[in-house]
Amino acid sequence: MSHAALRAGANLTDIAEATGLDASDVVRRWRRWADVQTRLDIGGRPPVDSAEVQAIERRMGSGVVR
Repeated sequence: MSHAALRAGANLTDIAEATGLDASDVVRRWRRWADVQTRLDIGGRPPVDSAEVQAIERRMGSGVVR
């Protein structure tokens, strides 16, 4: 859910309010999810494009980057 919201351009505050989480928890959970998704191999490709993940990281700022 968070990834879809981030792809659609939602900001962390909106996601945090919608989920009842702190923004830092949203980032932590998304980061953990994105790490798994970019490492999986389905048909020779990850289910989530690493460039998409990197674009979201850049948009959210340095607090998200590994």
